Amino acid sequence: MSYNRMLCRRSWKDTCDLVFGAPFFTFVIGIIAAAVAIYLQRLFTGKSGFDMKEALVSLGFGICANAIIFVYIFLFYFLYATPKQMNLEADGKLVEARETLKKLQDSEAKEFDETYYSIVEWIRNGHYPLYALQEHKIDEFRSNDDVVRLCDRLVSDKHEHPFGIIMTVIPQSEWLNLLKWARGRGAKFYDATDTYKWTVDLLKERGGRPVSELGAIKPPS
Repeated sequence: MSYNRMLCRRSWKDTCDLVFGAPFFTFVIGIIAAAVAIYLQRLFTGKSGFDMKEALVSLGFGICANAIIFVYIFLFYFLYATPKQMNLEADGKLVEARETLKKLQDSEAKEFDETYYSIVEWIRNGHYPLYALQEHKIDEFRSNDDVVRLCDRLVSDKHEHPFGIIMTVIPQSEWLNLLKWARGRGAKFYDATDTYKWTVDLLKERGGRPVSELGAIKPPS
């Protein structure tokens, strides 16, 4: 729905609520009821149409007066009150959306920290860093940017880089894909030897790099 159409409908409703205290159709029903009342009075009292003229004129003037007031109030709402109210509501929704986004970001940051410290605990208990990432299902619940952030944070905290021995052939942009590929084949990076083995298999399977580049990965001694 276009803004002008929505503004018109909203202004109409606001005007009806103020002028008639009810939707416009209630006002129409009231006019019909008044006309029927005049007709019944003529029917049962036997008065002529001329005798009812004053009542009909009064009804007509009443309708015109209500119509004029309605138009002025509608213009007030359409040109000022309703747009202002809609802007305030939009601002309120924007503030609410920002607060919701901030809460979501805070929640994600907290969850990220919890995942990071859990991975660190695994590493301190002797698990290979890349295997620790696997067991925390990083490839299922995180983006590649999250993987990079985790690795950078591990390095800054003096831990071994999870992709250290294969960084020369697996670019940073492919780290998440490597974890997904390994999960799909049940591959586990228990140690440097397994990491070397599975990475070689991946490169051979993809066939996107010359076999000579496999030499860039040094087999663990």
